[in-house]
Amino acid sequence: MDLLRNIIKSIEGCTKETLDLLERMTKRDLEIYLRDLLKECKYLVVVDDVWQREAWEILKRAFPDGKNGSRVIITTRNEDVAERTDDRDFVHKLHFLSQEDSWDLFCRKLLDVREMVPEMERLARDMVEKCGGLPLCDCCIERTSFV
Repeated sequence: MDLLRNIIKSIEGCTKETLDLLERMTKRDLEIYLRDLLKECKYLVVVDDVWQREAWEILKRAFPDGKNGSRVIITTRNEDVAERTDDRDFVHKLHFLSQEDSWDLFCRKLLDVREMVPEMERLARDMVEKCGGLPLCDCCIERTSFV
């Protein structure tokens, strides 16, 4: 329900009236409301990190297919969620990065990596290794201080 509300708020804005209305709505009301908002529009929605099949089933009902080129992109680590998309959808399975590629990506995101003292470089390499081939998100790198 929070995700449906957030999508609606991103379309309509966060006025007091909208927020009050959304808080009173049931899950089904939110689905119908979002569907009505989007039915005449061409849209691109990206939903990141969907973990539950049921959550995707609810979201899927809220997006009308007006055959107008609209798209919904979801990311998930759960194969069951990916397999629940309909037959026309494309599922792209990402593979883990190698240790070398992980380090290269880390270095590209961290501008002063060449100026690190050896102890900090070891710490950075340990952190990259603990990610196990998953790329570190930008926000994690930005919050990491290597001074």
